[in-house]
Amino acid sequence: MSISVFIPTRMNEDDDGVTAYKDGKTIGEVAAEAVDYANPHPRSNMESAGTWVAKDHQRKGIATEMYKFLAENGNDIVPSKAQMPGGKALWDGLEKKGISEYKRIGR
Repeated sequence: MSISVFIPTRMNEDDDGVTAYKDGKTIGEVAAEAVDYANPHPRSNMESAGTWVAKDHQRKGIATEMYKFLAENGNDIVPSKAQMPGGKALWDGLEKKGISEYKRIGR
């Protein structure tokens, strides 16, 4: 059994991300951007600008762990206002599991 590895990615000075690897292959990515993109600061809330998990790794907690990893690195994570059905289901699950409180994953 191999372990997934999460590597932070600096998109630019205002945006961050994380990439998940397993057995040396990319299995997931999150690109996150400051919610207050017009006036970002180091403690801005972040939202996903795009989340992707390889089909054979979906529904195994990879996206959840990437979101938690982003939060642990300094920003609250909040849901995007433009969610796809999968994103809405993810956030509903985060609330049910207690990972998110009032649609926010705290730092």
